[in-house]
Amino acid sequence: GGHRAVRAAIYARVSTSEQARGGTSIGTQLERCRAEAERRGYEVVDEFVEEGVSGTKENRPERDRLLDLEYPTTPSSSATSGVR
Repeated sequence: GGHRAVRAAIYARVSTSEQARGGTSIGTQLERCRAEAERRGYEVVDEFVEEGVSGTKENRPERDRLLDLEYPTTPSSSATSGVR
């Protein structure tokens, strides 16, 4: 058998429109995470996106959906913050 790529999921979130305009837009986060995953040889199998959701809120459905999966998680590099 061949070597299997590590499977990865991306979680991206912005809480405010100011963040979206300031270079931490969802698109920018996803792009950086995809590039980092490719650099590490990971296979991105899912992406979870939340817009306009504060990190202090308890109700973050996409984060909860990600955490319910059985993926091993690795904190992201400095490519982007808040992504696992």
